[in-house]
Amino acid sequence: MRALGWLAIAAFTLPGCSYVLMDRAPRAVRRTDVFPGCTSENKWAYADVGLTGLAAVSAILFISGAAKVDDMSAPGGKRELTDGERVFGSIGAIVDAGIFALSAKYGFETTSTCREMQAKQPPLPPYGYPPPGYAPYPAPQLYPYPPPQPYPQPAPPTGGAQ
Repeated sequence: MRALGWLAIAAFTLPGCSYVLMDRAPRAVRRTDVFPGCTSENKWAYADVGLTGLAAVSAILFISGAAKVDDMSAPGGKRELTDGERVFGSIGAIVDAGIFALSAKYGFETTSTCREMQAKQPPLPPYGYPPPGYAPYPAPQLYPYPPPQPYPQPAPPTGGAQ
């Protein structure tokens, strides 16, 4: 049961915020008038930095043996960790810290790339109105209508009753 708990904790913490929640800037933008949709804020990268710190502190606690386990059968309600728990806990915390650090690095690189691409975009005037002559898409071409056809003429009267 304890292994299942560790597996659940690892499943929720391994991806990293920046890997999952950030939009990367496109690698090659062919047109300079299209605004790249990407994440330009560092909030998820800073969240990864914070989680890296928490994982590092938990690794230090596991390695030093300062971490305790709640156990109501033990006197005082807490017991010392076994050697196996200390080893696996410290390895898991170190791996988590490394993954969060890599995720933070990825997040900071992603936002700097996005900001560079956004800086290359032509500035829009106030209130978001495009400047004269600015067209993000090519102008529509007029449909080539066929030349007008003559209307059908009514049939000449036939010699009927007068």
